[in-house]
Amino acid sequence: GLDQVMEAVERGDSTRVLEIVAELGRSGANLQHFCRELARHIRNLLVARITGAGSRLIAASPSEQAKMVEVGGRFSEEDLTRYLQIVLDVFRDLQYSLQPRLHLELGLLKLVHAGRLTSIEEALAGIGASGMTPSAPKPPQAPPRPAPSAAPVSFDSLPSWPTKSEMKKPAP
Repeated sequence: GLDQVMEAVERGDSTRVLEIVAELGRSGANLQHFCRELARHIRNLLVARITGAGSRLIAASPSEQAKMVEVGGRFSEEDLTRYLQIVLDVFRDLQYSLQPRLHLELGLLKLVHAGRLTSIEEALAGIGASGMTPSAPKPPQAPPRPAPSAAPVSFDSLPSWPTKSEMKKPAP
């Protein structure tokens, strides 16, 4: 289950994550529990990616930690952090959801799509490497102003607002 989700996220396989949720539903799994375990798994992948194998921050055997380092190494720290935040948001939503399957499906699809995002640093490095220079966006053009059709209006010809003292006078 958990490894299958991460494999699907790595491949960008939206169909597979929907199939995983369907399998969970058919087996009668508690979707909130699955989501909590997925958050724990992604957290462990992130910690393993940062600290390497043999960390006391992960409650797992050395062989499990080695596998976590290998799997976590396929993703950037930024990606794993983003995935963890998405899953934590889904877990929170599942607590009050009348349609938990819908929320889990949407959350796992967000994971798949979040994996396709390019970090700002990568995008800027790509621009620099291509020889292109980023340009500021052009401000929208203001529509042309229509030519005045009549002579300009003098402010003296406009009606004036009543003064405070005129406003305080009782009505006749």
